Amino acid sequence: MRAAPGLRKLRLRHKLALWLAVAALVAVVITALVAVRIVLGSLDAGLRKQTARQLSIALNLVLRQVEALGNDAGALASSPSLVAALESGNPSSSVSETLGRQEAILPSSLVQVTDARGNLLDTRVVGRDTKRFLPLALGPGSAVFERGLSYERRVDIVPLGDKLVVRAVAPVVTASLALRGVVVVSAPLDGDFADQIKGALGAEVLLHAGGQPAQSTFADRQGARLQHPVHQAGEPFDAGMPPYQLHLHASGFR
Repeated sequence: MRAAPGLRKLRLRHKLALWLAVAALVAVVITALVAVRIVLGSLDAGLRKQTARQLSIALNLVLRQVEALGNDAGALASSPSLVAALESGNPSSSVSETLGRQEAILPSSLVQVTDARGNLLDTRVVGRDTKRFLPLALGPGSAVFERGLSYERRVDIVPLGDKLVVRAVAPVVTASLALRGVVVVSAPLDGDFADQIKGALGAEVLLHAGGQPAQSTFADRQGARLQHPVHQAGEPFDAGMPPYQLHLHASGFR
């Protein structure tokens, strides 16, 4: 028994409407997927650009710290009062008195002064934070002192245990370039320094010493600073980690 012509036409209309609806849905889905991909790509590019800008700012802050410490060491080494103290009959006492008078204009750091033979005359913590600065002290015969005794003026960032340390060395010479001693100024790039960078960037900071995570601004659930926030490569942090980390390597600031 055949269906009436009107019924066959109605069924064809239904089929055509169904196929048109499916085609429209496929087009909508494809358009939505392309739009999502474009939006996510734009967001990713924007985040990468922002991260690169923050990294550049952080590097500039580190370099400013390095430059400032080098200038402070050079200014102290060229101080006429320090030259006179090293030429006095009791250089150890005279150097100590000179550093005491200049402490107000020196940065928070560890200052060490030797004579022209490399004998350590004075080690002074500027800023009274002995716990932070005294472990940075160099022993007699250190290669850093030897560089100054060779008339070398330089600033290095070196790993020391679980932190990075900025060391600025400058020779103390007379007007005729006669060597009288060496000044070494040391300051750590520690958690307090990371907090300064965080304040400028508004982002968490992780400092590396050598190839290992050292100091950070990350805090645990009790609010204590995480000293070693990464235990294995690629392992996520255990506390509110933001999407980006800032890595500062000593090898990049020689």
